[in-house]
Amino acid sequence: MKTLDSMLDHITIVETSKTDIVVSGISYDSRVVRPGEIFIAIPGVSAHGDTFIEEALSKGACACVTETESQYARLSRDGKPMVLVRDARQALAEFSRVFYDFPDRKLWLCGITGTDGKTTVAYLVHTILNETCNKCSLISTVEYRIGNKVMNARLTTPQALDCMEMLSESVTKGQKALVMEASSQGLVFKRTYGCEYDCAVFMNLSPEHLDFHSDMVEYAKAKERLFRQLTGSERTKPSGTAVINVDDPYSRQMISASGNATILTFGTKHHADITASHVNSTFDGIEFMLHCGGKNITVKSPLIGNYTVYNVMAAIGVAMSYGIEPEQAAKAVEKLTTIPGRCERIDKGQGPVVLVDFAHTSQALEALLSTLRTMTTGRLIVVFGCGGDRDRGKRPVMGEISTKIADYVIVTSDNPRSEDPERIILDIEIGIRRNGKDNYVTEPDRQEAIRTAIDMAQKNDVVVIAGKGHETYQIIGDRSYEFSDREVARRILGNNGTSNS
Repeated sequence: MKTLDSMLDHITIVETSKTDIVVSGISYDSRVVRPGEIFIAIPGVSAHGDTFIEEALSKGACACVTETESQYARLSRDGKPMVLVRDARQALAEFSRVFYDFPDRKLWLCGITGTDGKTTVAYLVHTILNETCNKCSLISTVEYRIGNKVMNARLTTPQALDCMEMLSESVTKGQKALVMEASSQGLVFKRTYGCEYDCAVFMNLSPEHLDFHSDMVEYAKAKERLFRQLTGSERTKPSGTAVINVDDPYSRQMISASGNATILTFGTKHHADITASHVNSTFDGIEFMLHCGGKNITVKSPLIGNYTVYNVMAAIGVAMSYGIEPEQAAKAVEKLTTIPGRCERIDKGQGPVVLVDFAHTSQALEALLSTLRTMTTGRLIVVFGCGGDRDRGKRPVMGEISTKIADYVIVTSDNPRSEDPERIILDIEIGIRRNGKDNYVTEPDRQEAIRTAIDMAQKNDVVVIAGKGHETYQIIGDRSYEFSDREVARRILGNNGTSNS
């Protein structure tokens, strides 16, 4: 239990109507408010939390936090315990950190950002730390892992309250470190505001989420926020380490945002602290030579794809910032055999290779197909679509890329949301026609598209089902339906028998 008065010493507020209140918890969802909790009215997708303040009070909220002056004035005038802030999302982060006794200060904390590769790097770091020296928790797009407790992920970067609760639980369970993905939306919405990161990783930046960010300039500024949290006068920890992909054009911007943090770079095209050469990539994984600190280290990973080299270099950079020798880290990399929905091989003993991958950006799709092209002796067959209510600009680009690299493409539906799937497919076809290609068909039914690809595949062919990866749902309209590319592929392969000839 804490008192509101003691908590406000660490919160940026404008005014409060009452402070002698005992606080038993925090909530940002009026539906689950319990007596004694502070309700923080944050802006939502369809409604502002202000709309639900009186509902929260009726359920026993001990106080309510708002960023709306008129709401504060009206309710405090009526004797309601209210707190006025400039930014409710920031207040949620600050209240959560205080309530859980600043758990970010009690863990070695690593944040990973970038358009592509975040999940794989997070899993690699989680594996390396657990294999070499310490207990490490994980917050990722796929799942949350706190010790032996595993939960399906709701958001890539959870709301500040949920994030602090997991950090606190990690401390309680004796975890020493936590690695998490930091999405651009999560950073803009201040879900990790104030967290004292020990290490921050920048992977890359390509056009994505431009339905949310106005342009690439704003997208990059969102990513900068993570690196600004490596330093600062309010930190109790020393300045952290920025692990940066120097091959990406936005790397200099992230280095600049890191201030006086230690900079550790990786890449293959420019001078870097960590580099790689002699890459050998097969469907059994990758092997390459890692160069860092004057050492040449052989690295083997069961993960598929040339781009995995960048992910491994980033993870080893994080491990080095933690104090782990690169040889130890490289050995631990071998222990991570697969990541759900990340170039995951769906093996039913069949002839063709069938892979499921999360590639849903033009850059990720191009990297995936380019590496598979070099490994495929038969035909490369691709199933993909684009999400609705998201950046339309990438649709024709992905259509052009897929038909240019692959032998055959089946354009289908992804998560159409409120858009007409046929309309989305037409946008994709613009890029295909620009290519002058006819090596494709359209099939809006995703299950039938996957079936078509697998049925047509011969022994030496490769089928890649891209876009949804680990997801176990498909969003059509305002409803979410159970759907898993991985399970659909397994079921079809099972029904097909053991091989195609």
